[in-house]
Amino acid sequence: RQKTLTGFTIDPEAIFLRLVIEDQMPFSICQSPSIRRLCTGLKVPHRSSLVKTMFEVYLNCKEKSRIELQGITKFALMFDGWSRHTKHYVAIVICYPLLNKPYNERLLCFRTLPREVSMTSADHLELFSEVMQDYGLLLSNCVALVGDHASVNKKLAEELKIPLVGCLSHRLNSLLST
Repeated sequence: RQKTLTGFTIDPEAIFLRLVIEDQMPFSICQSPSIRRLCTGLKVPHRSSLVKTMFEVYLNCKEKSRIELQGITKFALMFDGWSRHTKHYVAIVICYPLLNKPYNERLLCFRTLPREVSMTSADHLELFSEVMQDYGLLLSNCVALVGDHASVNKKLAEELKIPLVGCLSHRLNSLLST
């Protein structure tokens, strides 16, 4: 944290983390000569410092989630996948009840499939199993999947012997595009 001429305290690292997270700026923004000139007098963090801090935040959030999810016996998993260039990404969100709040969501993962060469239900099942293990959850306690009706998702639900609930946003998108 640094004091400014006006006496306000500024945390440059927090400011740059917000730029990366909220405004989707690249980590390299810290190294930009224009940004460095604009921030004269402030200690602009190096991008490797931002990456390290962001990873520490991620680990802290993951541990808090792991603690909150202890004892959850029934949950649904909401997920979606998409490709960009040669990478296929999957986001998994857990939906679960707590005593004080009947509906809660937590992002469990946002990453690529274990094997990039295929996007089969077996690959998705492997990812789901890894994520459940990371959080100390049993995939057998999942009561439903929420996702689009892609054939791989249907097969995944069949293999897990649980219903696939169609995603409303996908249904609306299909309706509006016809």
